[in-house]
Amino acid sequence: MLLDQWKKRIIFFISICMSFFALYAALTQDFEAYFQRTIFLGFCLVLVFLTRPATRRRSLFSFWALDLPLVILSLVPVVYGGYEHHDLFLRVGESTTADFAVGLLFILLIFEATRRAVGWPILILTIILMLYTLYGTLLPPAIGHAGYSLRELVELNYMSLDGIYGVTLGVVVDFIFIFVIFGALLEACGGVQRFTEVAKALMGWQTGGPAKAAVLASGIMGSLSGSSAANVVTTGSFTIPMMKRLGYSSTFAGAVEAAASTGGQIMPPIMGASAFVIMAILGVSYLDVCKATVMPAIFYFVSVGICVHYFSKKIGLRGLPREELPPVWPSLVQAAPMLVPVVVIIGILAWGYTAIMAGFWAVISLLVFSTLQKGTRLTPQKFLSSLSVGSLNILGIAIVCASAGIIVSCFLVTGLGMRISAFISEIAGAKLFLPGLAMYVALGFAALACIVLGMGMPTVGAYIIVATLGAPALIDLGFSPMATHVFVFFYGILSNVTPPVALAAYAATPIAGEGTNAWKIGWRAFTFTLSSFIIPFIFIENTALLLDGSLWKIIYTLIIVGVAILSFNLAIVGYCSRKLLAWERVLFIVGALLLFEKNYLTDGIGMGIVCALLLWQSRKRGAVQKSPAGA
Repeated sequence: MLLDQWKKRIIFFISICMSFFALYAALTQDFEAYFQRTIFLGFCLVLVFLTRPATRRRSLFSFWALDLPLVILSLVPVVYGGYEHHDLFLRVGESTTADFAVGLLFILLIFEATRRAVGWPILILTIILMLYTLYGTLLPPAIGHAGYSLRELVELNYMSLDGIYGVTLGVVVDFIFIFVIFGALLEACGGVQRFTEVAKALMGWQTGGPAKAAVLASGIMGSLSGSSAANVVTTGSFTIPMMKRLGYSSTFAGAVEAAASTGGQIMPPIMGASAFVIMAILGVSYLDVCKATVMPAIFYFVSVGICVHYFSKKIGLRGLPREELPPVWPSLVQAAPMLVPVVVIIGILAWGYTAIMAGFWAVISLLVFSTLQKGTRLTPQKFLSSLSVGSLNILGIAIVCASAGIIVSCFLVTGLGMRISAFISEIAGAKLFLPGLAMYVALGFAALACIVLGMGMPTVGAYIIVATLGAPALIDLGFSPMATHVFVFFYGILSNVTPPVALAAYAATPIAGEGTNAWKIGWRAFTFTLSSFIIPFIFIENTALLLDGSLWKIIYTLIIVGVAILSFNLAIVGYCSRKLLAWERVLFIVGALLLFEKNYLTDGIGMGIVCALLLWQSRKRGAVQKSPAGA
């Protein structure tokens, strides 16, 4: 018991120091990249070994024999790298025995930290690729390569700004961590509850109001937290019980929350960690990434909202009574201090400053404006606890990015990434397919790879791997770099609601309670987001959906996509003004697919089909209402 208390205090102290280091680095920006990333990764390794035990069964033996020795060993590469960081770059290719030994120790420590923090899948992939890099000469010529020595691999990953210290970890250090701290502080200030109250006030009275309020609240909070699972746990604790109290099933309530929380990673201004990686890889501003993702994100939530609305109509679930709803304006006033930092982020980005400055001043503005109301003020204890939570929340992302750096380096030095890209290009140009179909097969291959890799893996890890493999090939096929990377980003996020490993559904299950399970919630959440799986196929060919093009083209595209999503979701739910017959559902799907095509003729036919069906539904509804009772 005494050991646990001291351990918690040590973890608390180290995690606070890590956050203060990040805030200081964001303010001054005077650290060299290698030195800053070394210190940051040292904090991460120590905290992972202290907070994630070696085995599921915690014991004193495990702590003294495994955890504590690894904590001490984690300090070796950090101290050595920090002391020698000026000279390590100069010794690449001529590394000393000490360089090699410390670098190898560092890689092994990252392996174990990866296993503890995010599980086996990405660790197994990393080890396989390292073995492939080391023993490429033993493989058949079709997949073999010249091979690299272990020393060369260690030098690449430990003694340079490639590999472990590459762009993936750099993005976490420079951008993501500051926003994770911001999210932790926002939650401590009561932001989740206030956003939920605003959502209830605005939408709670409508048909399916509680579920719509959950969609809105989760969208707001998810955009700021950048994590689907974390968003489910925070907003879901308010919204899921509220939905169940109004008569929604546990499965439905959990699925709505899982679907809405997942979409938060796409919605600007903060989105998920992958958005910062897109910015770094493409060399564009963060505002450009926000501009490209805002309409796909809005359509994602519109799609979920349509499903919620018509499903609620189908089963006869109404909104909350007016007397149970909070008043709109007082709710908005109470939430205003929490929204000021969002305005600060957008304003700083719009003025052309960096994302790290936007994150830093968002934190400062939150601390200032949270003092305006008694319920949002942070006590010193709450402030320090939030900094600690922020540090602990970043561990999984940081370790994944360190491992992803190794994976990317293996793909690049062996040429494997180019071979896979060439394979995708060959699929797209294959003679046995129709030209248009071949292109969709190539895109489908990339989308499937994103979804499969994203199952059970943090979104940023899946995105980095698939962006390394598939994005170059899609760009070579003529798609714009921004559309290609948002395409990969989008599908990596959708893996959170794709069974069998739907992380958002697993997070919602314990809150939803008895009467359901992760499998049921995952499949229902998947149906809520099904039309969103088509959205990337639209914007990768028609970049007007990414707000790239003439005003007329953008407006036309938004109208067509909006009608298509409505049509597709009506077919999924099977209800409009009344229950849809089988042939009506088929025609709604046909109309949606025609609208998804980039062609004025098919757009006209599809729009005609959808409008005719909607008119038919409204006439049939009128006939039912006018018919005598009992008819």
